[in-house]
Amino acid sequence: MRSRKQLAYRAGALLLGQLPLRSVAHLYTAVPPRTGHIPNVVRQTWDTPAFGRTHAAYLARFREMNAGWSFELTDNAGCDTYMEANHAGEPILDVYRSARIGPLRTDIWRYAVLWRHGGVYCDVNKMLTVPLDELIAPNDRAVIAAEDTPLLQPVSWQTDPLPPRASALLQHPRFNRLNWCLAFEPGHPFLARALERIVETWPRVRGRPFDDVKAAVVDWSGPRMWTRAIADVIERDPSVAFTQAGLNFHGFGDQNIRYSWVRYLQRPSYRHLPGQVIAA
Repeated sequence: MRSRKQLAYRAGALLLGQLPLRSVAHLYTAVPPRTGHIPNVVRQTWDTPAFGRTHAAYLARFREMNAGWSFELTDNAGCDTYMEANHAGEPILDVYRSARIGPLRTDIWRYAVLWRHGGVYCDVNKMLTVPLDELIAPNDRAVIAAEDTPLLQPVSWQTDPLPPRASALLQHPRFNRLNWCLAFEPGHPFLARALERIVETWPRVRGRPFDDVKAAVVDWSGPRMWTRAIADVIERDPSVAFTQAGLNFHGFGDQNIRYSWVRYLQRPSYRHLPGQVIAA
C-alpha cells in the first residue's frame, strides 16, 4: 500500500509531466580502460534504472559529457552480492548486514567498492555540470570536495574537532567533506579509514533508536564520518596523496537534479522515516 507521502509524490509527478518513468538502462555502458590512477568508471546505485522524465534527461546529459567513461548502475541486490563476495569474514560485512535503511548500506558499499576497484561514485540524483576530465587529472589519486554544511552541529554525536594538521591542510576546514561524489584510485587510505571508522562506531548506533534518522546517517556513515576519516589519515600521514576541488567541486556540483524526487515513488525517502533503530 502506498503511503500518503508517496501518493502526494505521484500526484505531483503526474501534474508536472514526469510520468511515466523513463528507462535509462541504455546509458550504462562500458568503454576501454585508459591510463591514470583513477579508473575511468562511474559507479551509481538505485533500485531500478527508471526515473522521471526530467531526471532521466539530466542523467543522459551527464553521460554524454563523459563519453570516455564507463557507467555502471548497481541495484540493491547487486550491492548485497558484492559485499557478500568481497568482504566475507570482515567486520564491515556484519555492519552492512545490520543496516536497516538503504542509505546506510549505500554509504558502506560506495566506500567498499571504491577501495577495492577505484573509479568515481556519484549519487544518482546528483551530477557534475562539467566533464569529469576537467576535474580529475591522470596523476590524481583522490579528488575530494567540501560541502556547505557546518562541520559541527548540535544534533551530531560526532562532535570532536578536526585535528590540527587536517584543519590546516583541508580547504574550508569549517565544513564537511561531501560524499555524494568521490573519485579514487583503488586502495586509498581515506576509504580504508572510512570503513574502519564505521566499524569502530557501530556500538554507538547498534540497537539505538534515533528521532532524526537523517542526522544519524550523516553522523555514522555520511559526510560527518567521512570528514573525520579523512582527518584521521591526514593527521597520521600529512603526505597522503589527494587533490581538493574546493567547495562543491568549485561550484560545478548539481546537488539535487531537478525533479529527481520522483524516484521516491519507488522507495520512500529516509528523510521522512519516523524515529527508529537504523542498525541492529
